[in-house]
Parts: sequence; structure tokens; C-alpha cells
Amino acid sequence: EHHHKVYNWIKSLRPDLLIANHTEFREGLVRQESNTAIERPLPHWQYSASDNTKWVTSSYPEMVSSNTTVDFIDFPYRHVAVSPDQQALRLAQDLANGGGIDYYLIGRLDNHEDKSGYEGIRRIFHYHAAHEQDYGQLTSRATIALLNGPDADRDEYQGWFRFLVENHYLFDVLMVDTALELPWDKYEAVIVPNLQPLSDALADRIDRFAEAGGTVIAVSQAGLQTDAYVKRNAPALHCLGIERINRVRSDMRASYLKIGGDDAFQRFPVTDLIYLDGNYVYADYAAQTALHLKLVPPHNFGPPERCYYTQVTNHPGFTVHPFGQGQGIYIPWEPGKLYRRQGYTNTLDFVADVLEHVARLRPVKGNLSPMVEVTLFEKRDGSHQLLHLVNGSGHFGVSFFAPVTMVDVQIEVPRQAKPRAVESLVTGQTYPFDIQGDTLRVTVPRLELFDALKIVP
Repeated sequence: EHHHKVYNWIKSLRPDLLIANHTEFREGLVRQESNTAIERPLPHWQYSASDNTKWVTSSYPEMVSSNTTVDFIDFPYRHVAVSPDQQALRLAQDLANGGGIDYYLIGRLDNHEDKSGYEGIRRIFHYHAAHEQDYGQLTSRATIALLNGPDADRDEYQGWFRFLVENHYLFDVLMVDTALELPWDKYEAVIVPNLQPLSDALADRIDRFAEAGGTVIAVSQAGLQTDAYVKRNAPALHCLGIERINRVRSDMRASYLKIGGDDAFQRFPVTDLIYLDGNYVYADYAAQTALHLKLVPPHNFGPPERCYYTQVTNHPGFTVHPFGQGQGIYIPWEPGKLYRRQGYTNTLDFVADVLEHVARLRPVKGNLSPMVEVTLFEKRDGSHQLLHLVNGSGHFGVSFFAPVTMVDVQIEVPRQAKPRAVESLVTGQTYPFDIQGDTLRVTVPRLELFDALKIVP
């Protein structure tokens, strides 16, 4: 009550002020930090600025996202800056995801003892100032929603964030506290990445989304708790076709999923196994639920002449359940957490095939590297769209270097009408394009840190 009283009093005096981080009022700004800390577990979250900005612009469309790049390594080392390329990447990610840009240090600009980041920061601030009118009042054109919240499984969520970015899907991040308020009609799929506490109302909304023709992808123990953290006796999401949870097993080391000629897995022409680790949910499924892949449970490992698996079960690697006009896809293990921790293409390719060939979702195509992030926003007055390409190839291990320059980058974006022009706000050039069917094809001659393609209808 005191919180509301103070907020309303200030706004009554100065209604023109933007007040920070009061998301319950759905107005003002959200200010966050892309920062580092000397004792924080590695690796660095390379999509920090994209993540911070995306959940604000997706979930609080009337609020301004101001995600800052923190100049220094940590408070004890506030006089030394992080990599200049790391700072520039953060600002490019801010812009690409519909937010403002922000730079923060402790002290003064003029006598700061490490000015290494200044040039890149100055360049992007000048760019943003020159194109301020192009960036204001943008709304996302994403077709996938990734659920998140304060009680999310952070590693699983970040793994799915990477799956979507690195396979070039256009997606929003919906926070659970606003998900019920926002329209979902633009989404083809909603992903619930092991987000265990779900309210009855949100679970019902997800089911109704599937029933109306959408695809729901849920992972591991998603929805097995109420929003009051009470364990449910039955899964909350009926669209998944799960009748009963029998056991959640955590000791799955040395287990696999056998592909066995499943036509959906086109990225595994010479690979028969998908490895898994961590939790696996043993469940009973409804009769109409299709089980895919076969679990090879944990077994002895060592010299192949002495240690090998002898059991291939019918427990699935994922399931598909028709529900109304849509479907529920359930993954009873945790690929996001595994990919976030280990990063192998074996896991990335599994999810990519599920998204493209099972869920039938369309990514942005072309010859894009997985290290290029793609976003698409539209001016609310319909005057243009902004297609961003952010080159993250400078991220290497725990370091950030200048991105590798890419040439003749080809992008294929689903689009209904032929535009009048495709212009680069970064280079000032007009890029060649064509329309084939419902796909816009554009060639970017040279991609350095980022490009912003203004698509004029």
C-alpha cells in the first residue's frame, strides 16, 4: 500500500516522469544491467542484453526498456572496463530487441582511467540518435512465445533462448505475471521450459491456445506445481496427453535416445543416438499420444568389449498429443539445461528438428551462421519494419573479440507482400531483394557488428 501511495503521489505531481522498475503499474521504464562479476559462475551469458530487453518489450509493451552496459568488471575493479566488443555487442542487442541503449560507469567520463570502450559506445549512441524516429514505437513480429518468470528454471530457459536464437526463430519472452493480459493470436507456438509453478488460470490459457490450433511445447516438470508452490496430483497442461507422472529420475548419466529412423530427424543422417543427462520424467500417456524415440536407460560405460547397453525401452524422448485443433509436444528431459551447460550440436540439432519438422515452425532461413541473431519489429503506424542481424561471432569461450566480418549474407523471411524498398540504416545502402511465394529474400553484402534493414511497404 505504501508503494502504491508513493508512486501515485509522485505521478500526481509530475505525470510526465518515467519511473523505473515498477512493472506492476505497466508504465514507465525498466532499467537493467548487462554486467559481470568476478566470482560469478562462467560462462558469461552472451545474450544478456537481448534477454533483458526482450522480456520487457514482449511482456510490458507500454514500458521502455533501458538495459545498460556496465563498463567495469566488478565493483572491486571499477576502474577497468570489460572488453570494448562486449559492450558494443550489448548495445546492438538492446536495439535489435526493441529497447533503448544505456551506458553506465562509476565515476566521471573525463578522468576515467580505462576509456577503451568509449569509441564503440559513442558510435552506437550516434547511430541511435541519427535514427531515433525509426526506432520509436516498435512492436515485435515474433510468432513464438517463450514463457519466463521469477521462479523459472534459469538454465533450461537460457538453453531454449539459445535454441531459438541460434536456429533463427522470431520469438518473444512472456513473463508469467503479464501473460494472461496480453493477446496470443500472433503466436503459432508457446514454449514452457521446465517452468514448474503455473497458476491454474495460465495453465488453462495454454490449453485453450492449443485447442484453438496452437502448438504447446513443454519440458520436464513444467506445471507440476501451482503458483503457490503446491505439488499437483496431475499435470496442469491437459494438452500434453499425460495421464500420470510415475517418477522423476535424476541419475540419468550414460543414457541415450535411439532415433531409429524417425523421419523428423533430418539433421542426423549419420547419427543414431541423442545423449541426455540430468532429470528424466517417467510418465503414463493417453492412448492417442504418439511416443517418439526410445530411451536407452543408464548402463555401465567403459571399454566397448566389456560395457555396452543391452536394453532399449519404449519410454520416449518426446511425445506429440493432438488437442483440439492444435497439439501438445512434451519433452520429458531437459535439453535446454544440457545445451546451456555443454553446448553440443547433438542437443541443438535435436531441438531444431523438433521445432521445424514436428512443430512445423518456420525459422528465418538463408546462409546465416548460428552466431547471427535475427529479430523483426514493426513500427506501430505500419510505416516500416526493422529486421536486425546481430553478429555474435566475437564471443569465444569466456572472451569477447571483434566479430568476424561476414559477406554475402542471405536472409529469407516469411512475408506476404512485396516491399517498395529494403534499406540499411547502418550502411545507408539499398539492398537487392526479391519475393518468391511468401518469402522475402535479401542479400546483405557485408555484416560487421550489426545491420538494421528498414523494410518499407
